[in-house]
Amino acid sequence: GGAMSWQAFVDDQLLATGSVTQAVICDHSGNPWAQSAGFAPPPAELGAIAGGFANPSALQAGGISLNGEKYMFVRSDDQTMYARKGGSGVFVFKGGSFLIIGTHSDSVQPGQCSAAVSKLGDYLVSMGCRPPPPEESHPEGAARSPLPAELPPRAHPS
Repeated sequence: GGAMSWQAFVDDQLLATGSVTQAVICDHSGNPWAQSAGFAPPPAELGAIAGGFANPSALQAGGISLNGEKYMFVRSDDQTMYARKGGSGVFVFKGGSFLIIGTHSDSVQPGQCSAAVSKLGDYLVSMGCRPPPPEESHPEGAARSPLPAELPPRAHPS
């Protein structure tokens, strides 16, 4: 069939690897698109993680709260972030319109978790990932459409 659902990405591309214990895919405001069973971090936590890419100082000082766990901030760059708690940790991949957040237990190496999350993230970026259609209309979101409708299409070089 058609395009994979966001839930299938979480289940088949992250959890099924054995390298990701729990995962959520959300937008940059923290609204979840799909998450693993029993893992439901509040949107405010996810939004704070998303905001940490632009301004990491708050996360560096206070750590990352996720689903009732507090992780110590380790590092971030423009696209990824890692925090840990003992032998477990959380890895974040930021795409143009989405975040993938994956946790790993202390039986998994951090590099295995980050590789699985980054592989899916790179794939979604390469596919020009767009968020799923909203379940309800958000007028404030509609105002932020990237291109005005009256723009002519760009010429493509042959």
